[in-house]
Amino acid sequence: MENKLEFQFLPSFPIAITKLSKDKFEKVYNECLNLKDHQMQKFKTGLSGIGTPIHYRLRECEEMLCQEVLGIAEAYQKNHDIRLRNIYCTNNDLAFNGKDMWVNYQTKNEYVPLHHHEGVLSWVLWVKIPYDVNEERKEDLDDKGDSITASFNFCYFDIAGNQRTFPIAVDKSHEGVLMMFPSKLLHQVNPFYKSEGERISISGNIRYETVV
Repeated sequence: MENKLEFQFLPSFPIAITKLSKDKFEKVYNECLNLKDHQMQKFKTGLSGIGTPIHYRLRECEEMLCQEVLGIAEAYQKNHDIRLRNIYCTNNDLAFNGKDMWVNYQTKNEYVPLHHHEGVLSWVLWVKIPYDVNEERKEDLDDKGDSITASFNFCYFDIAGNQRTFPIAVDKSHEGVLMMFPSKLLHQVNPFYKSEGERISISGNIRYETVV
């Protein structure tokens, strides 16, 4: 072969994972347990009626959690050298806005179908997982011994154009874990079937706004 063959890889967009401090998580956890008593905090989104028909807004912990996710977004941007002004073709200075968030309550058999979010980055914080994931999957294994029951799935296309799934088995160890990812990355939340408790999570979007 006369000419040298080189391979170059486009930059990837990995997910960022962290865990809230014990004190912060306890505050969020306690508010989520009592939030449904405040009817004024209810609202609906575009996915209403499918997996999480009613969402709730945080009250006491919203600002604290907003600052937390903004810090993660800034670190994500710095680590991956994301320049918002280049992405959005503007000469204006842009800043992240993290106030778009909501609390999800799911019971058994409920799910959220494949979708993406608006914004630059999106995130999920798992607050309460009521089930043992191994117990949930006992009767739902495929021929390889795998299961997607009770999982959070990312969906993407490989180099051959085939749709692939990256499942995350969400169990009790994920309580307090916050995961951030690109907003346009397709994902879905699969149901659990045995537990009578509620699966509680908080989701949100990081948007950009012009700095005045």
